[in-house]
Amino acid sequence: MNMRPDRKQRAIGLLVAAVMAVLLIWLISSGARQALDWLVGLPNKSQVEVRIGVGVLLALVLPLVAYRLRRARGQRKK
Repeated sequence: MNMRPDRKQRAIGLLVAAVMAVLLIWLISSGARQALDWLVGLPNKSQVEVRIGVGVLLALVLPLVAYRLRRARGQRKK
């Protein structure tokens, strides 16, 4: 049973991957621009807005840190 993609499937896969890469770069760029604008205006923000920003940042970073710690602990056990 041959599960390898043929030429047409491979071409479609590469095209989809290229489109997704462009969208990801655009998303990161626009997100970075918005984050920079938010940080520049930080002295003018209310305390609630700053707390929301810190909460969002922690919500994005903490799962990644937890994943890395679990992965590092699993590698040490072996």
